[in-house]
Amino acid sequence: MSLKIKLLFIGVLLTLASDICAQRAYQMRLLGNWNDTALAKNPNMEGQVWNELTGWTDTATGKEYIIMGSIDSIYFFDVSNPQQIKLCDVETGLNRAINRDVEVYGHYVYCVSDNAPAGKLQIFDMSFLPDSVHKVYESAEFGFNTHSLFINKESKRLYMCINRSGTKIIGMDILSIDTPDKPSFLGTLQTSPSACQRVHEVFVKNDTAYCSCEYKGLYVYDLTDLSQQRLLGGIVPPYPYNGYNHTNWVDSSNQFIAFTDELPQGQPLKVYRIRDLNDMTYLTHFNTNTGATPHNLFWIGTTLYVSWYHDGVYMLDMTNPRLPKIKGFYDTYPQNATGNYTGFKGCWGVYPYFTSGNIAASDMTNGLFMLKYDTTVKLSAPELLVKPQDVEVFPNPFETYIDIHIHEFTPQTIDISMTDVQGRIVDTHLLTSAAESMRVNVPEDLRAGIYLLHVRTSEGTVTKKIVRR
Repeated sequence: MSLKIKLLFIGVLLTLASDICAQRAYQMRLLGNWNDTALAKNPNMEGQVWNELTGWTDTATGKEYIIMGSIDSIYFFDVSNPQQIKLCDVETGLNRAINRDVEVYGHYVYCVSDNAPAGKLQIFDMSFLPDSVHKVYESAEFGFNTHSLFINKESKRLYMCINRSGTKIIGMDILSIDTPDKPSFLGTLQTSPSACQRVHEVFVKNDTAYCSCEYKGLYVYDLTDLSQQRLLGGIVPPYPYNGYNHTNWVDSSNQFIAFTDELPQGQPLKVYRIRDLNDMTYLTHFNTNTGATPHNLFWIGTTLYVSWYHDGVYMLDMTNPRLPKIKGFYDTYPQNATGNYTGFKGCWGVYPYFTSGNIAASDMTNGLFMLKYDTTVKLSAPELLVKPQDVEVFPNPFETYIDIHIHEFTPQTIDISMTDVQGRIVDTHLLTSAAESMRVNVPEDLRAGIYLLHVRTSEGTVTKKIVRR
C-alpha cells in the first residue's frame, strides 16, 4: 500500500470515528469529561468557552475539586469520582473574560480575569463544598484585569502579574494574604525599560521570582526584602527559538528551568541549567510537533506536565534534562487536522497535583478532562512515524539545518539526537509524528566539525556521520 493510500485510508477511519475515539493518546487514560456546548463562546477565538483551571483537596474529607474558568463564569467540580464529575456551583459575573487565572491557598481560591470589560480580584471560600462556595471578597482596590496569579504559600504572598490600576499597567504587584480573605498591599516589582517591564507569569520559590517578561525574555529577582529588590540574572533575547516569553517552572533541585514562548508560530519549549543565575546555560529545546505551541507547565520530580494547545496534555520524562522524552500524552482537541497549528486552540491548562494521581486538563472547546497515567495505554490512533531504515540525511556537510528523509512509516516515536565524536549530546529532538521529510534546525553555536546523528525508534537505531562546515 502506498503512503498516500495509507494516509487517505487512515483519514477516512478517523473521520468515521467519534471524537472521543479519534483522540490520540499514549500512556494516558481518559477517566471522564465534562462539557456544556450551550455555554457562552468567545466569537474572536473560534468558539472558545474555557480557560484556566486549578485543583483543591479538602483535607477534612479527602474529596478532590477542580475550579475552572469560562468566558462568563467560574465553575466548581467534585472530581473525587472522575467517572462521574459533579458540578457543585457556578459563580457568575465579571463576564466575557477571555483569560482567567485561579490559585488556591488553604480553603480559599483567588480568581482574576483579563481581556474582560471589568475584572476584579475575587476570593471564594470553598469549605462548604460540595454544597456551595461563598464569595468573601471582590474588589478592584489592588487592580483590575490582572492577567495571572502565583501564590507563595511559605511567605503568604500573592503575586499579581500584568496588573492594571486606573490607566496604569503595572508589571507585577505583591499582596500579603496573611489574613486570607483580607489581602493587603506589600509592594511592586521594580521594573526598568532595559530589563523586565511586564511580567506575563511568574514562578516564585523562597521569594526568588522567575519572571516571564514577554518579548524581554526571562528575568530572576530576589524579592525577600521588597525595599531592596535585586536582579539576579536573565535569559535575554536572542536565545534559541525566542519569542513571547510566557511562563516557566523550576525543578525541585533548583538546577533547571523550563519555559515556553507563546507564539502561534509554534516555538518549542526550552530547558536551561540555572545553577549560576549570572550565567544560565541553554541545554535543549523540545516540541511535540512542528508548529505546535506549548502553553502552561509544571515540573514535579522528574516529570514535566505541559498543556500543549492543539496537541493536548503531555508528560515529559526529564530524568536527563538535556534529553526530554515523552512519558505520555492525551489529545484533548482532536478537531485540528494533522499538522494544522493555527491560532490558539485546545488545551489551556493542566493540574497534576492530586494525591490520587488523577490529572485534570482544561480544553478551550471541549471542557474538563480527567486523566490518569497508565503504561498499558498504547497509541490509540495511527501515528505515521518512521522505522530506522532507509534514512537519508542532507545537506551533508550542513550549516544551519539538516533534512532527514525516511522511506518507511510505523506507529512509534522518533528520538533524534546529535553527538560529537566523544559521545557528548549537543542537540536532541523527540517527535510523535513525522512527514516523509523532516527539517531539524541545529544549535547556532555548534562548532564546525564531525558529528553523529542518531535516529532511534523501538526497532533500533540508525546512525549517520555528518559534518558541519
